[in-house]
Amino acid sequence: MTYYYDYIDRMTKYATIAVEWDTWGNMTKLSTHTYASDDVDRLTKFDHATRTSNDATYGCFPGTWQRYKRVQDTTVEYYVYDGANVLASYDSDKNLTARFVTPGLDDNLSVTRAGNTYYYAADGLGSIRNVLDSSEVAQNTYDYYAFGDVLGTQTEGVTNPYRFTARDYESGGILSTHYYRNRYYMPCIGIFASRDAMWADMHRGWVYVGNVPTMLFDPYGTGVRDFVEKYWFEPMENAGSWLYYNSPVRGVNVGWGMSTPDGSAGFRFKGGWNMDHGWNAGGSGFVGVPYFGPGASIGGGYSEDDGWAPAAGWRIPIPDGGAVTFPLDGGVNVDIPIPNPWVPGVTGGVNIGPTGAEQDAENNLPSPRPSGCPDSPAGSPAGPQPPQPGGSEGPAPWL
Repeated sequence: MTYYYDYIDRMTKYATIAVEWDTWGNMTKLSTHTYASDDVDRLTKFDHATRTSNDATYGCFPGTWQRYKRVQDTTVEYYVYDGANVLASYDSDKNLTARFVTPGLDDNLSVTRAGNTYYYAADGLGSIRNVLDSSEVAQNTYDYYAFGDVLGTQTEGVTNPYRFTARDYESGGILSTHYYRNRYYMPCIGIFASRDAMWADMHRGWVYVGNVPTMLFDPYGTGVRDFVEKYWFEPMENAGSWLYYNSPVRGVNVGWGMSTPDGSAGFRFKGGWNMDHGWNAGGSGFVGVPYFGPGASIGGGYSEDDGWAPAAGWRIPIPDGGAVTFPLDGGVNVDIPIPNPWVPGVTGGVNIGPTGAEQDAENNLPSPRPSGCPDSPAGSPAGPQPPQPGGSEGPAPWL
C-alpha cells in the first residue's frame, strides 16, 4: 500500500483514499466520512457518509481530556472515572451497564455486566487478548497487527470496549479507532487523528509511538511509555501513593535542644520532612511538671506548604532528652535521643498522624469530577474518586 504525505508530514492519502486536515492538525475528512473537533482539538463528532448507525458524538468534561458521554446512533453512554480509568458506565436512564476493576493505568482486571463478571487476559504490551468468564472459558478473542489493526477473525460474545494496548475501541467509521484520552488513534494507518500538543510547532505530530509499536505505548496520547516505566516506575509510584494516603508515619525529623535535668522544661530546634507540609524547620519551648510529667509546648516554624505558622501541644518527656508530643492540630510526634560523643541533646523522630485519606474525608474535599457539565445525567453517581492532595492539614512537624 502506498502512503502520501504533505510538507509537514501529514498523511494526505493512502492507496486511493484521501485524508484532509484543518489548520490546527485535526483530521476533518477521511474518504467521504467527516470529523469535527472543538476549539481545544478534542474530537466531538463523527459522521458516516452512507449510514447513520455509526454516527457518533462525544462530550468531555470542561478543561480536561475525560470523555463523559458518547452517543452512537441512538445509544447513549455516560462514563464515571476513578483517576484516569473508567470505573463504570451508565445508559441514558442512569442504569449501570458495566463496572470495571482496573488497579493501575489501563491494567484491566475485570468487568461486570448484568450481574456476570468477566476477566481480561492481556499480553506484555497490555493489549487485551481474551475475555474469560468465571469458568475460565474465553468469550472474546483478539489478535492484532503490529500497529494494532485487527488480525484475522475476532470473536466477541461479551460487549467489551478495550482492545489494543487496553484502550477504548471505537467501531464507527471507515477506520476503526481507539480512544487514547487526549487523542484518537487509527491503527489501520498507524497515526493519530490529531496533532500532539507537544509537537505544536514541529513536524511528525501524528506518528504513533515513534513507529515502535511492539515495544512502546501511549496511554494519554501525549508521550510514549515502555515496559520499564509500566512495570517498574509505575508500581513504585503507586506504592508511594499508597504510602502517602495510608501510612500513619507522616514524616521524619531531627533536632537539638537543652532541658532541665528532669526533662520538664527547655527548648528544642527541629527540622525535617513531612508528607503534609513538605520541608519544615522551627523551634519550641516547653515547660511542665518535673519528673517526667506532661507539660505545655509552644513555638512556631516554617514549612514548605504552609509557610510561617504557630504551633502548640502537650509534651511528655522521656529519659535522656526525648519526648512524645501531641500537637493541638492532631497527630503525634516522637523524638528519640540519638547517642553521639559530640553534641548532646540531639534527637531524631517521626511524625505520626491521621492518614491522608482520613484527613481528606474529614475536610470534605470536593470530588475532582467537574460539576455542571452540559448534558450530563442529573444525579449521575460519581463513584469513588482518588484522594486529592493539597487540602489536608497534618500534625505540626516542628513540635
